[in-house]
Amino acid sequence: MITKEEISWSAAPSGFVSEPIMVPSQSSTKEDEGYLLILLWNGSRRGSDLVILDAKDLKELAIYELPISIPHGLHGSWVNN
Repeated sequence: MITKEEISWSAAPSGFVSEPIMVPSQSSTKEDEGYLLILLWNGSRRGSDLVILDAKDLKELAIYELPISIPHGLHGSWVNN
């Protein structure tokens, strides 16, 4: 069913996000069945986090503090060898 309902998720006020990656669930049959993986710069703790959201309703399922800091812009950088 198509609706005009809008949902959102925010990392504000101290989070800066990279491009989300959609990972479909193993038995998905619908476009929004799966997970959004988001690399986040957490300004409060000055480190990187991995945020996992439910793709259907953007509910936070998990936040993992990464042991390394990943620089801004790395998500969109591609190198040819």
